[in-house]
Amino acid sequence: MATPADDAAPGQLQRFTNDNIERASTRGVEALVRSRLWSFLSVDMSYTYLFSLDRANDRPLPGRSEHRVTARILVEADELGFVGWARGSWVGEAFFFQQSDDGSDQTLRAQPFVSFDARVEQRIIEHVSAFVGIENLFGAGDAVLVPLLPRSAYAGINGRY
Repeated sequence: MATPADDAAPGQLQRFTNDNIERASTRGVEALVRSRLWSFLSVDMSYTYLFSLDRANDRPLPGRSEHRVTARILVEADELGFVGWARGSWVGEAFFFQQSDDGSDQTLRAQPFVSFDARVEQRIIEHVSAFVGIENLFGAGDAVLVPLLPRSAYAGINGRY
């Protein structure tokens, strides 16, 4: 398990340490509902529950959120050569454990966060399309406990033969 080893100053690299877990178990379930509302529009909703346990220390595995909810809307207009989707995810709090200077374990909590991604693609000519997207629109995460990639945009061209 990777856990923060220090509190980095802004602009500095964050160091992590890897801790071996002696005995652990994980179990989970995921439910997905997909509905095609019209021929061009569909919606997905999913829920994931994860039970994780560090058996040696009788506590949750570090960095594992118990709950995640995801929703996606997809628009596919084949006759127009257009595909677009937007996806949002809510991830519940996760726990980390860090050893204090006195040797005791300190519990750190990563707050729940929301991540939002979107992408659109438009056919330009037969077998060629252009796309643009954005990931982590709201800049979710924090550098210490939830080191997600920052907000980023991308664009490109697809060619099919």
